[in-house]
Amino acid sequence: MLEALTTEDPAAPIPAPELRRMEPFIGTWLLEGEQYATDLGGAAPVEALETFEWLTGGHFVVHRFEGRVGDEPAACIEVIGYDEARGEYPFRTFYNDGRQGEWILRETGDSWTLTGEWAGPAGATRVRCAIGFEAGGQVRTGDWQYERDGAWVTFWSVRATKSS
Repeated sequence: MLEALTTEDPAAPIPAPELRRMEPFIGTWLLEGEQYATDLGGAAPVEALETFEWLTGGHFVVHRFEGRVGDEPAACIEVIGYDEARGEYPFRTFYNDGRQGEWILRETGDSWTLTGEWAGPAGATRVRCAIGFEAGGQVRTGDWQYERDGAWVTFWSVRATKSS
């Protein structure tokens, strides 16, 4: 049975070539950073182990985040695909506290931009994250912001180092 799960079917559709642009994300990352005191929560250190891997067949990337924000556990799993008609990477997130989210990832030159909504204490708010790669792809940065009264406020600033 294991062979059936790992052997590619020659009749299966070929993954969109744009999915290969996700290759810099693939691997295991040690993430550290800060959550700033905002409407979304108090100041706290952020640390996590993240993995990004190809789902067999190459049509999706599976992202797993396991860590802590301060003393609280934080975890999610995401499945990222590619929408050829819109030229973007939609994905769905499932969080350890039972929430779910829908996000869009877009490549913007040498960086990536993630957008979506976050269910905060005062209700849903628009969120974006600017993602960049440094040190030959061995370091990934992320600045998370939410919209408050027409302005963007940074609530997370993180840096991840690739370990494999």
